[in-house]
Amino acid sequence: MGFVEESTSWLQRRWRHERVIQEEGGGCVVRDIVTVEPRLPFMAPVTRSIVAALFRHRHARLAQRYGAQRYGTSTRRLDMS
Repeated sequence: MGFVEESTSWLQRRWRHERVIQEEGGGCVVRDIVTVEPRLPFMAPVTRSIVAALFRHRHARLAQRYGAQRYGTSTRRLDMS
């Protein structure tokens, strides 16, 4: 279960976010796979840092809201083209 979102913006030539939700034990595992291609290639390191921080925050909020027993087990993968 999950979704795939693809878009562009004035900052990103390509944004692809795939969220996969898998049942595990009495709960679930959330995996986010994000592919970002900045319009300005020299911005890739900055973009990578911002996107990684954003998803760390999102996963921490999910864990806080739903009472995750094993905080930090989610997967975040960032692909920078």
